[in-house]
Amino acid sequence: MKSKIVCIILLTLSVFISTQVSTTYAQTSLISVNVTGFVESPGTYQLSAISRLSDALRLAEGPTTTITEKEPKITNFQALRSVKLTRGKETKTYDYMKFVRMGDLEQNPLLHDGDVINIGAFHTTVTIVGEVYYPGEYEYVQGDRLSDLLNLAHGFTLDANRKTVNIYRYQENLKDFDLITVDLLAQKPEDIIIYPYDRIAINRDTEYRRGWSITVEGNVKSPGKYYIGDNTT
Repeated sequence: MKSKIVCIILLTLSVFISTQVSTTYAQTSLISVNVTGFVESPGTYQLSAISRLSDALRLAEGPTTTITEKEPKITNFQALRSVKLTRGKETKTYDYMKFVRMGDLEQNPLLHDGDVINIGAFHTTVTIVGEVYYPGEYEYVQGDRLSDLLNLAHGFTLDANRKTVNIYRYQENLKDFDLITVDLLAQKPEDIIIYPYDRIAINRDTEYRRGWSITVEGNVKSPGKYYIGDNTT
């Protein structure tokens, strides 16, 4: 009889504890986050307690998808390199593009209940073109180095000429410009400071894996295409 009473008490307690845990979890498993600024659908969103900045932006349809269905579009002039997150009285700025392109998790923070995210429009840009994997116009952030832009562009292609990289830098009148040529075989990209409106051109190395060839035809044992070098006779 006593054992039955003990079992009933234990069963009742387990049900009570389970109900309390479920209720507590249900109350704390969701957070409210506000997304404002230059996004398609600003507003308040309910997210799980383990959500990050990327989850909120995806819901707000700010960095919508392009070719890969994962990349945020950078042609809509959203300041994705200076996303502001306000928590209480403190506001921090995050370079969300560094998370997208480089996997920098510090730029994709966990969200808290009551956070306010603001996406502005960017006003200062830097352009990188030529032999990189993601050429284009990027938002300029104070303190940018050439290495930052190369990382955002996913680096050099195999045909890139690293010895002669041209940087076209506007003068104060924003009309005339100076040409700065750097040798990245002798200098480190992180040592080269980038200025607003710089245009970086990565040219192709025409000597790299060049494929000069000739074709041999007619009454020979092995007709076909042959690659030749400087000293081929």
